[in-house]
Amino acid sequence: ARLAKTLQPEAPGVAGRIVVCPKHPEFGGVVPALDNAGFKIIELDLDGAYAADPRLEPQTMLAGLSQSAVYYAEKLRAHNYFRLDPIAPLFWRIYNGSPQPRSDPAGTNELAVDETGHVYPSWRLMGREEFRLGALQDGIIDEERLAEFENVGSVTTAACMRCWARNLCGGGTAAVHHALTGSFRTPCPDWCNAQREWMAAAVSAFNILSSAGVNFSRVYNTLASSAKPSLFALARAAFRMTVGMRPIEEADAAMLARWENWSDAAYFVYDESAVLMATRYDREMDALHPRGIDHELILLRKSGAPFGLLKIRPEQTPGTARAFVYLRNEADYAADSVRRGFRAILKEAGAQQSLRSFTVPAMKWEKKFAEFLLALGFSKAGTQREAVYLHGHYHDVDLYAGCTEKL
Repeated sequence: ARLAKTLQPEAPGVAGRIVVCPKHPEFGGVVPALDNAGFKIIELDLDGAYAADPRLEPQTMLAGLSQSAVYYAEKLRAHNYFRLDPIAPLFWRIYNGSPQPRSDPAGTNELAVDETGHVYPSWRLMGREEFRLGALQDGIIDEERLAEFENVGSVTTAACMRCWARNLCGGGTAAVHHALTGSFRTPCPDWCNAQREWMAAAVSAFNILSSAGVNFSRVYNTLASSAKPSLFALARAAFRMTVGMRPIEEADAAMLARWENWSDAAYFVYDESAVLMATRYDREMDALHPRGIDHELILLRKSGAPFGLLKIRPEQTPGTARAFVYLRNEADYAADSVRRGFRAILKEAGAQQSLRSFTVPAMKWEKKFAEFLLALGFSKAGTQREAVYLHGHYHDVDLYAGCTEKL
């Protein structure tokens, strides 16, 4: 806590990553202390710990990692998001379904140079003469020695080929294997057992957290620093005093399917594919694999109860976007707080995301929605004839256009 206040004395939290390399197994209290101090990106460098001290026993280190993981899971279930590595990246790989056959970039995607100009396959191997590949001043690198690191990873390691966790673990780190067994391509059996044990616990925890509605994309992605705030951050800031917003999640699938089934709102029926599925499975896939250009958000009341949806999709013309809006209760379209919030979010999106104008579709029977758009400063731009086929008939769709400078 004292370190956090020293780095940023006036800030509620600390921007940046703090890396902790444990020197002994009793490190379970480190993560709660750093979280309470305001750090939002914390890394437990267990690889560095093993490389620095091969006497550390993986099974004893597992207790500190498990204690940290339990604390992290409890925080996520309470929707208190921060990023804890290596647990958060593992959750992300499970969530995204992305195998990781190799986790160590040493020698292929990474080279390291020490202060004397000597070149090594990885910064974790610097100073070890047997891994020196050459020197900058000579302009020559040992290609034959470097090629040996192409066979690092779970695909080419014999012990990994029989392991169920190989695509989650990625074969481990060359520096750790060298420290524990003397060979950078031979994992230590005790280390492998500890890896499998904590990864099995992580898979079980993931299922529990996913059912509780934890958004893993927010855990992994949105806590990283960026030049511009995300659209979610803009939305949350704009609606802070009225309603809340968050991305759709897998746990929302049943509710979204219920909202969408038999709905005749433009949000759902005005679709370029003209295919209406509206099943729980479809909405789970929307949450797990969102379209890259779409930002679909759930609107929340101050109590946390969902009451609507907002989706923004950039158009091909630069500076333009299409917005889709749906409020479950039509009476909310007339609420002053909701109107103020929408006006603010569209203006912020225009300023931060370089969007100058929005086009919003509305069905002919969505009278209160149309009044809502006109009150925001939109004007009717035209009508698309027979743009929606619904209940055996073709229907027109009205398009409302608004410029962010005039809202």
